[in-house]
Amino acid sequence: MQDISLGVTMGSATQISMFVVPLSVFVAWIMGIRMDSDFNLLETRCLSFTIIITMFTLQVCTMPSI
Repeated sequence: MQDISLGVTMGSATQISMFVVPLSVFVAWIMGIRMDSDFNLLETRCLSFTIIITMFTLQVCTMPSI
């Protein structure tokens, strides 16, 4: 049961991010606000840490029960 809920959560988060990020860049461009993907070191480390935590969470939840 946890696999289904985790899959739905990850799928929804992916769909939202794939829609919201380009939309916010486009809206910022219309408003004249400079918005790019030039991340500093802290933002890059936070994103990397989040990806690693998500990867481990998905691996633990998809392991077969013994």
